[in-house]
Amino acid sequence: MALNEILEETGLKNSEAISSATLNVKGVTKEKLCKWLSKISRILNEGAIPLLYEAAVKSEELQKEKIEDQKTIIKLQEELIVKKDEEMRAVEEMKSYSSVVTKSCTDALATKKIHAAFKTVAEKEDRR
Repeated sequence: MALNEILEETGLKNSEAISSATLNVKGVTKEKLCKWLSKISRILNEGAIPLLYEAAVKSEELQKEKIEDQKTIIKLQEELIVKKDEEMRAVEEMKSYSSVVTKSCTDALATKKIHAAFKTVAEKEDRR
């Protein structure tokens, strides 16, 4: 590969050290530089650039999906809030009915108990 050739020819340890100063040394001819440039250009054109383009397209697709997912989440949260509000209203209504029924039952039971007590006393009186 071109990078390995460059590193070998210049005696550099890694590709980060490649610069115009490190390439402008005795033994690196114009012909070698052109050959390396040609190989690196081909690698970029055939490999890196298409992969970068594909990654950019995929990134854009994922971003759109994320936005759509967030819209769905917001819609579902709004629906949940509406349902919870409906449930709260229903609970409040049941509490209201419950208090009315409780009061009515209590009143009714108290009256029945009183009548039963009077009836029992009246029956005892009649037996005597």
